[in-house]
Amino acid sequence: MRGIAVIFVILFHAGFDLFSGGYIGVDIFFVISGYLITLILIDNLASDLGSIWIFYKHRALRILPALFFIMITCIPCAYVWMTPSELQSFFKSFFTATLFSSNIYFWKSVGYFDAQAELKPLLHTWSLAVEMQFYAIFPLFLYWIRRFEQRKIIYILITLALISFLISEWGWKDNKTANFYLLTSRAWELLAGAIAALCLKNFQIKNNNYLSCIGLLLIIFSQFIYYQKTETHSFFTLIPVLGIVLILLYSGTETFVSKILSQKLFCRIGLASYSIYLWHYPIFSFARIREPQGLSTDYIILLILLSLGVGTLSWQYIEKPFRISQKINKKFLYITFSGLYFLLLIVGLLGQLNHTFFSNHLDKNNLQQLNMLKSSAKCVEIEGFNVFKACTIEISTKGKKVLVLGDSYSHSLKSYFEKYGQLMDIKSITFSANLNCSTVFKNAEELKSYNNNFCTNYYESLHKNSILEGIDIVIFWSRWHIPNSSNISLKEEFEIVKKRIWLFAKTAKVIVLSPVPTYSFDSYKIWKSNHLFKINENDRYTYARFRSELDWYYRDLKGSSVENIYLIDVAKFICFENDFCKLGDLYSPYYLDSNHPSVEFISLFGDELKRAIDDNK
Repeated sequence: MRGIAVIFVILFHAGFDLFSGGYIGVDIFFVISGYLITLILIDNLASDLGSIWIFYKHRALRILPALFFIMITCIPCAYVWMTPSELQSFFKSFFTATLFSSNIYFWKSVGYFDAQAELKPLLHTWSLAVEMQFYAIFPLFLYWIRRFEQRKIIYILITLALISFLISEWGWKDNKTANFYLLTSRAWELLAGAIAALCLKNFQIKNNNYLSCIGLLLIIFSQFIYYQKTETHSFFTLIPVLGIVLILLYSGTETFVSKILSQKLFCRIGLASYSIYLWHYPIFSFARIREPQGLSTDYIILLILLSLGVGTLSWQYIEKPFRISQKINKKFLYITFSGLYFLLLIVGLLGQLNHTFFSNHLDKNNLQQLNMLKSSAKCVEIEGFNVFKACTIEISTKGKKVLVLGDSYSHSLKSYFEKYGQLMDIKSITFSANLNCSTVFKNAEELKSYNNNFCTNYYESLHKNSILEGIDIVIFWSRWHIPNSSNISLKEEFEIVKKRIWLFAKTAKVIVLSPVPTYSFDSYKIWKSNHLFKINENDRYTYARFRSELDWYYRDLKGSSVENIYLIDVAKFICFENDFCKLGDLYSPYYLDSNHPSVEFISLFGDELKRAIDDNK
């Protein structure tokens, strides 16, 4: 049954709609785990605590080798394909997975069905954490109640399972994420398996074709009927749990269900199910990080086969040798694994406390520029909608006074001017751009259709402020398309843009920088992975849609008769006639994330920007 369970889980994570309920495979694993460890422990209840210690050592040899190997393998993949902030998050999950508490970490950070969950390579370790927490408590509890006869122990476990089930039933209404991840609301599934094991030990339960078939049908029903919005973990989980319990109790060797589950394919996958489960999620997760535009069906099928193949090899050459490790010196083995365990803890701790510890020079440069972008955002601050503040960089004692307006794009210029501003005819540069509002409006009346008080007060503060006095050059850089402006068309918006540009052009030279291509994925990550692997073929993305939607504004502004306006089409420096744009060159990325330009990108049109500033016409 473990073979079918892991297939369900893989097909669910592959994203096939037909297997929308495949996540019940984890519930099946929980029941089977409770069943198996109870069978192992039940005959040793009367023994001393030494038998429980032996159980823990055997569990460690069963679980740790493959887990440690996959975690170590994930590190170079994370190094290549993740940004510094993502690396920090990865190492938090790495650290908590080593402590078998990742279910608590993910409870606090991401929902299992959230879109971002697919990009967490170690998310699947939450279920392992639940099992290990159960393993830590359950054997000791069984030892404590060993004085009772086993039938009474069954009633005790039924009572505990009922309490846990009621907690889960309450939890899905009050806190779904905690309810999904935590042991308190998952224990009843493991206890259901334990109860089934004790029932088989203490009652004469005969094979039953009908009941075992009903159990299989309940699991199949759940798999194909449930989907992500089904209220899990709740009463609905009882159906697949009841199904696997019926199979455990009534599917003897001669039953129809037993014959199905005994097929070689299911048995082989079942034997390697733990390793396959460990490998499949990081494989899918890193593939999705690497291909943010989505995975094709062919690619997904390839990943499924890869998961099965690598998982099987992992079982054969990593998991299996340690499970039958009679020839290995046990003392050496335990010392080695203890040392490796603490080493992984240190790695996880360093990675999360210092997010540049495992970063390369590319990541550190990217992080430095992003931090500069965030710090420059403090140049504009509105408190109570009536206070206007701006940042000014003093370049030299003489030259032109420059005012930079726009949205977060314009903040990208701050790093560039701090590095190269002294090479231009500039005395000072003032940044008063707002991250959320494109500074292109004539007055507050033009904002009424946006119903945005924050932006309204920002513009009022801007035009009342003396900062506009004595400005020689105004630089506009913005996406021009304002967030949440669903009730105004882009062309109507641009008419307002032109009004503001023309107004400033009466008293100062206006330099307008065109928008740049933006993407739904992190452009920097794609460039970085291509760069590290020396791939040049896949670092270009289509520009056709951007051109068709926004190029008209540039032609319109360029064709206007207003003087004193200097236009720079920055997109032409990275885009080609065949409608493709590069994400970076051989050495530097052009983006910090999905849309913000890097200093290296700005440097491409730096000469033209310098000419526009230095030109005294």
